[in-house]
Amino acid sequence: TYDGTTDATVSDSTNDIIGEDVVTISESASFATKNAGENITVNITGMSLGGEDAGNYSLTSTTDSTTATINKKDVTVSYTAAGKTYDGTTIAKVSNKDDGFISTDTIKVSQQANFEDKDVGSSKTVNITDIVLSGADANNYQVADTATASANIAKADAIVKVDSTTKTYNGNEQKIDSFSVKGLVNGETVSSLKNVKVTGGSGTNAGTYTAKVSGIDKNYNLTFIDGALIIKRDATLDNTLSSTTKIELPKATINNIVTNTPKLVVVKPQTLQTRQT
Repeated sequence: TYDGTTDATVSDSTNDIIGEDVVTISESASFATKNAGENITVNITGMSLGGEDAGNYSLTSTTDSTTATINKKDVTVSYTAAGKTYDGTTIAKVSNKDDGFISTDTIKVSQQANFEDKDVGSSKTVNITDIVLSGADANNYQVADTATASANIAKADAIVKVDSTTKTYNGNEQKIDSFSVKGLVNGETVSSLKNVKVTGGSGTNAGTYTAKVSGIDKNYNLTFIDGALIIKRDATLDNTLSSTTKIELPKATINNIVTNTPKLVVVKPQTLQTRQT
């Protein structure tokens, strides 16, 4: 199995030793490369004889070669997922820690990580996929293709404000029921806040009517700002009344002539005389 060196171990045998003679063979062996692979040449050098009967024999060569396989090293990689604030996506960030890469090797682990869904929650599963090794020594190792971790998604903050408006009196009931939101993420719109609504803010006569907004959402901490519906007098109607109003004056008769010009009559106070009896 890959160990970052070219060191090799070989076993030797021969059929040329007579009877019970004690003869041993020693040598040095090394792979032609340190890297994992099949049918890699193993160079054997410095072969020599030893043992009680070694002097009775000689080697035809002090070198030899053979082939062998260097297997990839299995490495376990553990992952830690980072929590995040709700952003409307399942994208997750993870860090990895290996147990087995040789410190002098150039190796990098990359992966894709996604929460099980986009919504707020605690200890949510993070699925880690597409795990890939890269670097000069990447082909000498193998890791699992997938893994899991867990992390939290916290609520995002949003401000909900009633859409205050001014309307003109028309004799009918008028109202406001819309609101705007600041802080929504990932292209979300007010329609995503299904449990938020406006109450109040309705009326018929000219005046100011307070409108309140309230509700909850599973992915947002909501702050509410109330508003108002203002119904103003109909200026057109006011002008019409001003230009068409007639004032009826009392009719008076002077010398048998009917006139619409009022006559001012001054009544002088009378002094009453009394007497005692």
